[in-house]
Amino acid sequence: CKTDLIAIGGKSLMKVQQLGENNSFKLHKVLKTARSNNKVGTTDLAWNNILDNLLASTTLLGSNVLVWDINQTSVNNLNQKVGSHSQLINRVNWSHHNPDILASCSQDGYLNIWDRKLKPDQPALSMYHKEKIRDCQFNPFQEHYILSSYVSGAVKLWDRRNPKSCFIEFIQHETDVLSVDWHPSLPNIFASGSMDKHLMIWDTNNTSPILVYKTSHGTSRVKWWKKNPQYILSSYQTNNFYASMWNINIDNMPEYIYKGHKDVVTGFCWDISEYISIK
Repeated sequence: CKTDLIAIGGKSLMKVQQLGENNSFKLHKVLKTARSNNKVGTTDLAWNNILDNLLASTTLLGSNVLVWDINQTSVNNLNQKVGSHSQLINRVNWSHHNPDILASCSQDGYLNIWDRKLKPDQPALSMYHKEKIRDCQFNPFQEHYILSSYVSGAVKLWDRRNPKSCFIEFIQHETDVLSVDWHPSLPNIFASGSMDKHLMIWDTNNTSPILVYKTSHGTSRVKWWKKNPQYILSSYQTNNFYASMWNINIDNMPEYIYKGHKDVVTGFCWDISEYISIK
């Protein structure tokens, strides 16, 4: 979601829908991601944090990172390839401080920082750790910091000014950390969700978690509520078709559970009115 626009990625098309009155949707733009009958697939989408017209996407076939300008009318200028990986890309994320900078992380073990002003496939920075990376998130407050999470259970904090090795490593999860998210108002606090059935809250000043929640299944996504950041939302990887809302001031159990889906919840976001959209 970005302002009143919602991007939806499919096998060969992306659609941008506009949210109207009474929660109705109107088609705003169709973005073609493949030629002829090719099915390239979209693995992740992210709106630019500064410019409303820019949208980043990643493709399954070719593992490309694309940037779309939805204000462009010319088909030839609609998208820009900024980079690619040798294996599946799991996440793309924009900087909060520079509208031309974005990051991507991949099964190939690379966390790459891209600058749209550079030539395609020429990363501004490349950080490598010999294992699959599941998520990456720029710190909203500290421009040079970026988090990445790994299949081993590790979460690493990188400083882009010294990309040869991670700044801090957080090792408490036992396996795949599928999602990380920075706190919306506290620069040193982040959350992580793992297949080990734990949701953890961390302070970067300490390599041990400050809060640990036991979940019913492997946690696939976590997201702080910006309007009321004592709450964090989580969803699950398998055999659990709901999302849970945790109050970090209350131990052990989720305060709210949102049910209704008939299959795994694959994602969610907070809209501009700070209500929940769960898909």
